Amino acid sequence: MANTITFKNLVIFTFALYLVLDNIGIDITLGHVRADQRLPFHRIYLFLTAFIFLFNMQQVITAFLNNKLFVTLILYVLVSSAWSSSPINTVKNFTALLAIMTISVTVIMVYFNDRRLLIRRLFQLFFIFIFANIVTTLLFPQVCIDTVNFGYPRWIGITTHPNVLGVTALVLIWLASNLYFSATSFLKRVTTLIALAMGYYVILKADSITSLFSSLAISCYVFYSYKLANLNFLVKMFTIISIILIFITILGFYKSLPDLISSILETGGRNATLTGRTKLWRIAFLSIQDHLFFGYGFDDLRQVTERQYKQRYQMSHLHNGFIEILLKGGIIGIFLLAATIFRTIYYQFKLRKKYRYDCIFLNSGLIMIILHNFAESSILRGTMTIGVFFIFIIVFTNLLYQHSQYENLDLHTRI
Repeated sequence: MANTITFKNLVIFTFALYLVLDNIGIDITLGHVRADQRLPFHRIYLFLTAFIFLFNMQQVITAFLNNKLFVTLILYVLVSSAWSSSPINTVKNFTALLAIMTISVTVIMVYFNDRRLLIRRLFQLFFIFIFANIVTTLLFPQVCIDTVNFGYPRWIGITTHPNVLGVTALVLIWLASNLYFSATSFLKRVTTLIALAMGYYVILKADSITSLFSSLAISCYVFYSYKLANLNFLVKMFTIISIILIFITILGFYKSLPDLISSILETGGRNATLTGRTKLWRIAFLSIQDHLFFGYGFDDLRQVTERQYKQRYQMSHLHNGFIEILLKGGIIGIFLLAATIFRTIYYQFKLRKKYRYDCIFLNSGLIMIILHNFAESSILRGTMTIGVFFIFIIVFTNLLYQHSQYENLDLHTRI
């Protein structure tokens, strides 16, 4: 499959731009430029993606036809421009999603025969990026630490926001957790442990609570998948129950769970509304009732903002990816999303015996994205890093499944 892609190096370079370039926000911190006034960097890799598509059209279209459900969801984003308040923004979002799927197909095909190398390359990219953030912040704290906008110091690094920095560290932790168990040498394992330490350090400094909880959950899940999943049921249950009891005992010595949660929120400068998130969710559910089936369209939520805030405030996202899809796409949109996710999980578990390493990597990544979107919005929202990986994982899983079907067909033919 790898030999069928033209301009392989350009494909790899362009995919790296999708994952990193939009996160770099040094122009904002140095020039005090608003996010909507930034240079349109994304046009660079959208143009490169179009160029790549022209020379790999057959492979990309075939992959699209084998993933009709998710393509239907992306096309529904385009159709929603007919009733969205900002059709141009909706079409731009559709273009970005189509481009991400195209570049995901091509980069996976380039590395398909050496998929572990792809994971290592992604790990190296995010390792370097997080390392650059740490060094830059320590050298230039006056630029890379925000002491004004959040009421307490939070690391931004060379990114656009503390939560963006937290997301890149979360991705590094996901990649490092998977690579640790496949490492073939002591040096490689030490490197992944250093990456894990760097990732958690950056998340704590950025004070990105959503990324912290998602990182802990993914680290535990990957450990379970590699070390506990194949154990005897009784041994597995004994280990899990022991860990839970130890955790509860530690909490008991400290304080009750509600008090502990309250203390964590207060320590991070947060409150019971999750820094305003629950208010946004309440507004969303009230607004959903008026556009229940088709939603408001996949734009920047300007229509809902104008109704609720009378143009005093721009509510660009809802800090919950699933509520946001329900608001933007209605029942149809959330159904297509849920069907896509469940089918992807089904494929991953169906392939787990044959492609164990790949499926743990893909499944843990999908769980990471699902968890993160309970308090942030990144699914079907342009070129955000987590959103790119959402499409990447869906395409990767589908291509792996199609490959297994062809293998089975070839085997049956030979028999």
